Amino acid sequence: MNDSRRFRMSTSFYMPVGDFDSKISTMREYLQKPDSGVRYPVLSADAKTKRVSLDLIVDAGTWKSAEDKADSALMGALDAAQVDLIMPDTDKSMLDNRVTELALV
Repeated sequence: MNDSRRFRMSTSFYMPVGDFDSKISTMREYLQKPDSGVRYPVLSADAKTKRVSLDLIVDAGTWKSAEDKADSALMGALDAAQVDLIMPDTDKSMLDNRVTELALV
């Protein structure tokens, strides 16, 4: 019996890095891989302001495991793109600069 439920995660942050477009492309590629642990990733980025928004779906049994999966996917994408620094989006209160919103869908 599968007790997994579907959760939607949204977050936004600033990524003050050089070669912004290339890093965003690498992050998108990472999130699209079947082993990333997420579904339907939507990564939006503005090269001018360096603002990044990410929405995705994770399947998990609990809120905590959903948060962990979403956080792991984001951190994996940042690692793949070799991004060492992200800054909170001043419009939102970020949890450790990572998952901002998590909702059962």
